Amino acid sequence: MRTIGFAVLVASFATAMPGAGQEWAPEQQELVEFTWGCQESKQAWLDCFHPDYRAWGDMSFGVPRGRADVEAVGSFRWDSNERLALHIMPVSITVRGDFAVVLSIYNVTTRNRDTGEVVTSTQAWTDICVRENGRWYWIADHGSPVAGG
Repeated sequence: MRTIGFAVLVASFATAMPGAGQEWAPEQQELVEFTWGCQESKQAWLDCFHPDYRAWGDMSFGVPRGRADVEAVGSFRWDSNERLALHIMPVSITVRGDFAVVLSIYNVTTRNRDTGEVVTSTQAWTDICVRENGRWYWIADHGSPVAGG
């Protein structure tokens, strides 16, 4: 059963990726706009997390993190760094009713407000989204650094 489910999942992702010059379907474009809208400010970013949000944080603790942890980390991230550049490239968007999976590459350049250090990082993110009352939220996610990024 797991193999069949995995094959269906892979097939779903394969059909959700636009080719060169092809546009996203309207339901996919909604998630592209949601993702960018979440980056407009610290409050916009925090508002994109569902109250039931869970994800793996620092693996040394070995437990999932929730929205309270996101608020603490997010405050540090937004308050400690000035964003100089951001590029988000959605790679795959699968929408199934009120749930969606968004795979994206993030490239961000920040300057530390205290030290002036400029850092550029590239990360691959998987966002699991849920739609409630017509609005999308992140309910789970995971990001990993991209080698050489």
